[in-house]
Amino acid sequence: LLFAMVTFSSFISSITSSMTHLRNLRAEQDKQKMMLRSYFSANNISIDLTQRIWDSLRHCKHRPQRRTHEKDVEILNQLPNMLQGELREQLFLPSLLEVPFFQRYFFFKWGGMRMLCHSAIEESFLHLGEDLFALGEIGENMYLLSDGEMTYKRSGFVEEVVTRGSGQWAAEAAIWLVWLHRGTFRARIPSEALKVNAAKSRDIMLEHSPSALFAARYAGLFLKFMSNSESWTDVLSGHDTATLADDACDLEMRDHFSNGSLP
Repeated sequence: LLFAMVTFSSFISSITSSMTHLRNLRAEQDKQKMMLRSYFSANNISIDLTQRIWDSLRHCKHRPQRRTHEKDVEILNQLPNMLQGELREQLFLPSLLEVPFFQRYFFFKWGGMRMLCHSAIEESFLHLGEDLFALGEIGENMYLLSDGEMTYKRSGFVEEVVTRGSGQWAAEAAIWLVWLHRGTFRARIPSEALKVNAAKSRDIMLEHSPSALFAARYAGLFLKFMSNSESWTDVLSGHDTATLADDACDLEMRDHFSNGSLP
């Protein structure tokens, strides 16, 4: 009987302690909300921005945890470079091959694809309402949407929604041109994206002479296409970029045939 009373007493004490902890958490959350309201008021923050911040905080409270990124698993740094390269290739190559240029690049089996995956790509997570890039910023990366939904807004144009599987890359122009972003790319829901560093990508392709020639041909066609476009955009049609990649392939194959060799 004494043992049962002691056990019951410990159980009640545990419940009381948990309830006290929950009350303290709620009190701290209420305090933070009051401080935030005061902060917005004291600094004359616009109603639109205030609402977006509240929406984002509410969404963050209920959203699932982001997926684990490679940089979160520190033990992977102990792997030999060869294994790290193979791991990153399996992680990133499928997304990279969604882009028509890299599909054709991979077809010719030139060196560099593993190096691109190993050295030029970084994972990123975006909260609801967070910008991947904004109008007027210098373009330093191409972006591959790996999960979630984004909106792309250009001044004077209807807002576009970009989802995984439908035109899911943006700012390819940063690889081929000196580029300023023509709009803002914002997370519509919590989203995951891969950043493909433009400068590193160019350097890697230039290390292999056949791929450098193919890339130069594609870049020339890309520049001509953009120059003839009525308006420049960060989110290009997959059909248009596939046509450019095919035209560059035709030039490449024609050159190899005229030289009596195949890639």
